[in-house]
Amino acid sequence: EAIALFGDSARGAFYDTRLGQRDLIVRGRSTNDGAMPSAQSLMLHALLDLSEATGDEQWRRQAEGLLASMSRAIAVPTYLADVIVAVSLLLWRLIHSPFGRVVKAIKQNETRARFIGYDVWRYKAAVLVLSAGLSGLAGGLFAMAQASAFPDVMSLHYSGYVVMMTLVGGGLVSFWGPVVGAIAFFLSRDVIGALTTGWMLWFGLCFVVLVLFKPEGIAGMFMTSAERGRTRAPAPAVAPSADVG
Repeated sequence: EAIALFGDSARGAFYDTRLGQRDLIVRGRSTNDGAMPSAQSLMLHALLDLSEATGDEQWRRQAEGLLASMSRAIAVPTYLADVIVAVSLLLWRLIHSPFGRVVKAIKQNETRARFIGYDVWRYKAAVLVLSAGLSGLAGGLFAMAQASAFPDVMSLHYSGYVVMMTLVGGGLVSFWGPVVGAIAFFLSRDVIGALTTGWMLWFGLCFVVLVLFKPEGIAGMFMTSAERGRTRAPAPAVAPSADVG
């Protein structure tokens, strides 16, 4: 009866809600356990117990089909990396194009850019449209990677995470700053989170200190160190030229 009410015969998995339930728009299939175990783990346990108790290989084959279905569901498609690389290269080229240079000029001094003759409002509108399109693309890729769309990612604190990643990484001075900030954020979550549940407090303190004393972020620190290394490097000695007389 459970297989008939909750089973998804097309994919070999199980829904979280029963067949015919009318108070839901869609029927979800959870791929992980939360406060309550998902339908997949409950049915997998039940199928394996039936196989052991009855000796019927039919239940074991169905459990193996459920595991295969969940493996396909949680696997990240390889083309997502291709899309990310392609978009990153496109943005890199856009930043170093005449359009990107004008946007940088507007960021540094909007009034001067307007006096030179650039239509500042039009450039701002183009950047806004581009940002909205990339945000929509990122949301679509995230939903495809998670095999589901969750409303909690639209909450305000997730936007705060993005701002923190950008500022900590040095997104204001480097193209790769947000990537560095994202790596630092998730490393802090995993490393500090293994020591204490209040990892966000310590990360927030580091964020405040970094913004106060080094607004350029981590990427800015590396860039400053590299510039100091170049200035301290001794100039190559020039051999004196021999006079020909």
